Amino acid sequence: MGGSKYQLKLDGDLCIDCKRCQKVCPMQLQVFEIQDLPDCIKCGRCIDAAQRMP
Repeated sequence: MGGSKYQLKLDGDLCIDCKRCQKVCPMQLQVFEIQDLPDCIKCGRCIDAAQRMP
């Protein structure tokens, strides 16, 4: 399901290195390195966790 098709795009300038996205990943991926990890199932939990930041 992962591969290079429809990969998530990360904005490193907005990352505050809280690792909240990695904590919610059901695949236990290092989310910031997702470009090299084809196991992402694109569930969107990392995005939801980042958007809940105050």
